[in-house]
Amino acid sequence: MPRKWITPVVLPLLAISLAMPVAADDIADIAAQVAAAGHDVPPASVLRHACDTDPLCVARFLKDRIGPGAELLPDTGEGLKTRGWKARPALHRVVNDMKGTLFIVPARFDAKAIAGAIAGAVGDAAGQGAATGRLVLDLRDLDDAENLDAMRRTAALFTGRHERAFREDHTGGRAVDWLIPKPAKRLGPFAIEVWTDAEISAAAEAFAQLLRLHAGAKIMGRASLARGFVMKSIPVMPGWVLRIATGRLSVPGVDLTAGVQPDAPIPE
Repeated sequence: MPRKWITPVVLPLLAISLAMPVAADDIADIAAQVAAAGHDVPPASVLRHACDTDPLCVARFLKDRIGPGAELLPDTGEGLKTRGWKARPALHRVVNDMKGTLFIVPARFDAKAIAGAIAGAVGDAAGQGAATGRLVLDLRDLDDAENLDAMRRTAALFTGRHERAFREDHTGGRAVDWLIPKPAKRLGPFAIEVWTDAEISAAAEAFAQLLRLHAGAKIMGRASLARGFVMKSIPVMPGWVLRIATGRLSVPGVDLTAGVQPDAPIPE
């Protein structure tokens, strides 16, 4: 019986094929993560019939099935946190113009860091015979904006305690009423501006509305697009990510379904 030899050209191809992940496993993982977020996922046989073993097709199928609160996007890698990111500074920038305005650009909601920055800036201004009457909280560069506990504790610095300040309706049917706790020290009084853009998260939308409602803040910038949806990102394949809602936030007396509508654009 003649021997069959594997040629050198075939060997690399065989190694590559053995190293490649199994598409069926990718599809099962995508479906499991969508189901864990509380969404209805069809049986695997339906997914296979619709898409064979194409994970991008499955992601598109599930996005269309979920409807509002789901989107399939190119994955640029922006916003993904590397290990140890929480050790990074909580604030991108703190700028005191010494003319009465303090600008704070947070990297994440961190009540201690923001309170410390304000206390330090107010003290510095007072030492030079100036007063800080206007506070600008610029939310457009938040790296981590999904931590609702950190968000409410930051809001408490300016709003004080409020029962049932906002509500989180999970896609699985569970609802949670969140209170804003009493802060160790309430800051102010300030004329507060919250700066927003189209890309802020649902937690940032709720934060802006809570300060508008309970601290008299003005919202400056562009209308937001999150519409209260709390989102989760699911990797689909290299270059693509499926974002789905795990819940939706609401603030009593405020309509978040159209996003945050600003009072005015940010001045040039």
